[in-house]
Amino acid sequence: MRAALDAALISAGEAGRSAEIVEVDLDAHPALEERFSDWVPVLLLGEPETGVEICHYHFDRHRWTSTTGLAFGGNS
Repeated sequence: MRAALDAALISAGEAGRSAEIVEVDLDAHPALEERFSDWVPVLLLGEPETGVEICHYHFDRHRWTSTTGLAFGGNS
């Protein structure tokens, strides 16, 4: 999923837009482990505790575009 996410961010390439990718160890966060343990990897928009789920297991370019408003021109 990370490679597809990197491609999506490069593809969006809109001036003034940026993203911070944070990888979270679920074992260190019991509430997140309870919420997402069956869905790893999961891509969220926002803070891990309150973020909106974009997709899990595999990158979903349609959900990415509908959630972020950023176009994706890649092949995933």
